[in-house]
Amino acid sequence: MPNDEAWKGIVASSLDWEQAHLGLDNALKELPANLRGRRPEGLPHSPWDLVEHLRIAQHDLLDFVQNPKYSHDLKWPDDYWPPACDAINDEMWENSLCEIRCERD
Repeated sequence: MPNDEAWKGIVASSLDWEQAHLGLDNALKELPANLRGRRPEGLPHSPWDLVEHLRIAQHDLLDFVQNPKYSHDLKWPDDYWPPACDAINDEMWENSLCEIRCERD
């Protein structure tokens, strides 16, 4: 079994590699602003839902691995998804992405 440093390296590399999928920034770079809150027909989540889900889950995971007094207060699955929102403004979008990037780094 890998030691703590090896595990940290494995987890860290999975956050920004683009071997099997696009990274977050590349996946979103040409997404028109008017589609951020729109759910594609036949799919359960909008781009905003997915970005917020990433932000919430990443924050919880980071808290879990860094905080010795971590308390699992979020209830699966409801607390890991944002409330429905069609009008996603630039400030909301950029704040969410900024938090994801900052915590990822």
